[in-house]
Amino acid sequence: MPSNSKAPTVNKLLEAVLLNIGAIDSINLNTGKLGLSLCLFEMARCLDNESLEEIAFELLKEVLALRHKKRRAKSMEIGFVLLYLIEYKFIDADFDDLFSEDIERLISGIRASAPNSMQELVFIPFLVLFWNLKKENNIYQLASDILYDVSMSLEKLFSKVQNERFIPTSHILINSFRYYLNFASLLPDYTIPHSLLISYFTLYNQGKIPNCFSTGFLLEKQGAKDYIETMQEKGVQNIYPNILTLAQRIDLLYLLNQTKDKRYEKQILLLEKDLFDFNNPHYEKDLIQSIPANSLIAGYGFGIARLLLYWVYKENKRKDEDCSRFKYLF
Repeated sequence: MPSNSKAPTVNKLLEAVLLNIGAIDSINLNTGKLGLSLCLFEMARCLDNESLEEIAFELLKEVLALRHKKRRAKSMEIGFVLLYLIEYKFIDADFDDLFSEDIERLISGIRASAPNSMQELVFIPFLVLFWNLKKENNIYQLASDILYDVSMSLEKLFSKVQNERFIPTSHILINSFRYYLNFASLLPDYTIPHSLLISYFTLYNQGKIPNCFSTGFLLEKQGAKDYIETMQEKGVQNIYPNILTLAQRIDLLYLLNQTKDKRYEKQILLLEKDLFDFNNPHYEKDLIQSIPANSLIAGYGFGIARLLLYWVYKENKRKDEDCSRFKYLF
């Protein structure tokens, strides 16, 4: 069982996930059994718990048995989780044996998708892991093409709003750009078009988009140095845990934990301080309120499973173990 000071809370959170499994019909990654399976595989390894591993494997088998009835996006989610579990040695399996019937249909569907769609970015983690397995240039090129098409779409949007005095959807604009940056960081050697960066920083200079630590951090990872320090400094000053959802806090914490700059330790402590505080009489209420309505409370996308995965990440980091795989999860 967990060995650090957060142990009682982690045990309670894990128990909540296990108690919810029987009531979940969905096989989705964010809101169903697929995400819970992924979470339990990670927890089982971290805790060296064979019983958890068996539950995780049973959930995975349930999902695989139903995969032929699902649409392309759900097939992609299943393929992504299988690739992740195989790549990082959670299961000993042959991807082609398990997924050969789906892969050609899935890749063809991705190729046939409408260009410039932000929704197509969700295929990037699957394609990157698939390329890691197969090392086929056409798979890498497909992922690169998706990112390029989205970058051109974003550039047109940025250019369109440069001469507008007020942008009522600036938060949507910055979220879309951050969404793109996050997926672009997964593809080795992919370079963000310089023209897109110019369009973005023009809007930033005009004060038409807000400071955001996450965007600054992801730009720095891509080698874009302009204004980064200012963005990060002002961005961390605007972090207010009470207005963030649980998933937003976890994703921001994951980025903050990757920095080697100790000036962010205060923000990490601020965001983490009540995440595992089961002694707080309002803990359960506050936790539930931080999960968006109509989301699965135990789920991977927005709920308890995501919080447990963050705990696993921190345990790996504390033990000085490889944490590179978590870039696909947050």
